[in-house]
Amino acid sequence: MEELNISAYCDGAFKFVEQFGKKFTNSPKDADTMEYILGKVANRYQSGRLSDADAQKIAYSLGVYLGQLILENGGGKGGYRWAMHEGVPCLEKNAGWKMFPVTKVFKRIKGNVSDSVSAFYKTSIMIAEGKIKKN
Repeated sequence: MEELNISAYCDGAFKFVEQFGKKFTNSPKDADTMEYILGKVANRYQSGRLSDADAQKIAYSLGVYLGQLILENGGGKGGYRWAMHEGVPCLEKNAGWKMFPVTKVFKRIKGNVSDSVSAFYKTSIMIAEGKIKKN
């Protein structure tokens, strides 16, 4: 796997949310906090006040933190771990199911409200716990 500096990305995420007067607490509610912030970031992006390059940087920091949150709250116990798929970090289980938190965050920044990171987090935990089965 290519080197993914998880600690640096997560530190960046913690610092980024402080710009919005929020704090991450390493708890599941951080997914809701992230969704709120991404709504504001999406507005900046859609109004042209945020470049693609900056949006990608934000997506990496918040997406890696979201992935870590999933791993620490059930994903790791469910067998998921960090991997790279076609150059994109993902959470993978036995080369089977893959979850793409960085991609999900980037889609949300681009303005797709249906790409809720809060729902993604909850669904990912259900998958890791075996409550949603692969067809």
